[in-house]
Amino acid sequence: MSTGEPTRPIECLIIPFPMVKRVRKIRETAVKWLEKPTERSADHYERQVTEAMEASLKKLGLPDLEMVEQVTAFWSAVDREARRIMDTQQWQG
Repeated sequence: MSTGEPTRPIECLIIPFPMVKRVRKIRETAVKWLEKPTERSADHYERQVTEAMEASLKKLGLPDLEMVEQVTAFWSAVDREARRIMDTQQWQG
């Protein structure tokens, strides 16, 4: 039944699973990051991971500011994990 009124788009709030809580992804990324033979290749890997994450979050419709916050928090967690790995295992990478 139509009342003759135009329909309004339904607004929704997108709440992605926080990147900082993706422990397995953080650990795997930290190990791969540490395994890179040069700083240049580590930077390249970081850009690849970041671009893939941003594309995925953008596809979900996440606002740019929240996307930046998610990616930044993820890389902070990767950095902490990499330091933990190096401290506990005397990383030889």
